[in-house]
Formats: sequence, C-alpha cells, structure tokens
Amino acid sequence: MYARSALAAVALVSFGASGCNGWPGNLGSAGGGGGGGSTAPVSAAVIDEVDVQPTATAVNDQYNISASITFHDDDAPVHLVRVYIPVIVKTLDYPAGDVETAAGASFNIQVSADPPLGGAGDTTFEFSLVDVDGGVSAPPVVKSVTLE
Repeated sequence: MYARSALAAVALVSFGASGCNGWPGNLGSAGGGGGGGSTAPVSAAVIDEVDVQPTATAVNDQYNISASITFHDDDAPVHLVRVYIPVIVKTLDYPAGDVETAAGASFNIQVSADPPLGGAGDTTFEFSLVDVDGGVSAPPVVKSVTLE
C-alpha cells in the first residue's frame, strides 16, 4: 500500500487534459481519445463526489465547464481524473497528482462548441479515476450539463 496523501487541487488546476485528438478547444496535447470502454484492471479508487456546473454557454466557440472532485484510494495513488463524453466519443485525462485523497479538487473541462456539442442541450459526462498501476475506477460517475 502506498502511504502518500495530499490535496490534488493544485495538480488538477495547474495542468490541462491530455487526449485532445484534434478537437479544437480541448486542453492538453494529442493522445488518448477514443471510446469509454476499457480493458484496464479495476481500481480500488472511489469517487466520493463530483460537482459540475449545471449549464454552460459557448464563448469563442468553446465550452469551459467548471468541475470539482473528491476521491480516495486506499490501495494506490490516483494518477488521473478521466472524463468521457459519449456524444463525441472523447476521453480527457487530467493529472491528479499521484495522491490517495483529494477534497474538492477543481478543474476545467474545455471542449469545442462545434456540432454535435454546440447547443446540444443535456450532455452526459462520465467521470472515473485511473490509479498509478493503470487500474480504472468503476462504475463511472455520470453527470449531465446543459450546453446552450
């Protein structure tokens, strides 16, 4: 068992997401992407709470969606917060700071307002955690944001 614990808020706020795969307006560098299905081992990481702003309006052809997450993992530090957007089959990974716990760690989900997201109305976002061993928390926490 790992004995590391700290707030991941700084890591989540300070770094962008990877997995942009060419969608304009996404944070981070190319990589990731693809579907939400995973063959990775299941992680013991637990998402205690996810808060996402209920509505987002496009500015400069992109949505900036504020989110925060509280989690814990008694077996291994959490390496990434993963956000999957089924309607565009897009995965965004946010560095979590390789910590076992985080309380209200804030981050910003940035996605293009181009179709099919532009004015899509209620849009599903799925949140999961990836630990340092590659295990993925299951099931994902599902939240809806109204994209105007």
